[in-house]
Amino acid sequence: EDFWIIAAYFSIIMKKIFLLISLCMIAFNAIHGDITWALSDDGTLSISGTGDMNDTPWCSQKDKIKRVVIENGVTSIGAMAFYNCSVLTSVTIPNSVTSIGEYAFYGCSSLTSISFPKSVTSIGIYVLYGCSKMTEIYSWNAKPTNVSIQTFEGLNTMHLKLFVPEGSGDTYKFATGWMNFFNIYEMEYTPVLAAADPIT
Repeated sequence: EDFWIIAAYFSIIMKKIFLLISLCMIAFNAIHGDITWALSDDGTLSISGTGDMNDTPWCSQKDKIKRVVIENGVTSIGAMAFYNCSVLTSVTIPNSVTSIGEYAFYGCSSLTSISFPKSVTSIGIYVLYGCSKMTEIYSWNAKPTNVSIQTFEGLNTMHLKLFVPEGSGDTYKFATGWMNFFNIYEMEYTPVLAAADPIT
């Protein structure tokens, strides 16, 4: 009789544990979204799905990543997402992305330009540190994206060109982090370019 009581008690405990694990998995997927990735033979890393980019399962392949294409639906670029991807030359960021984490493109020494869509409201520190070949940054937001004085640390802001929407040049000149750029150019808003932000 004691055996059956213990067995029944054990069964209840196991069911509760299974339920807890299931709830944790559901919560994890809700928080992390459903992000998938694929790396092609030509070095193009395609990232798709919905939600935040919190993990970097491609980090073991970083020496093969030459181009990054983030598809619409991804809402953030995680911290250190492309850390030390030294052969990365091109990145496409969609209008669904609202934040870019710290050190996201740290050490991407082959990256020459990057375009931040107007949907981006915050960019973390040292986001482009070590991007020694960077010559151009495009920011499509008329209101300067929220950055800190350390966001563009490590860039040669004296010579690097910053392109901003027409009429917002003066705003950028007095905005924290952005004011360090000596060469700020206003660009006419072009919907085709702004929609996909392909300038890389």
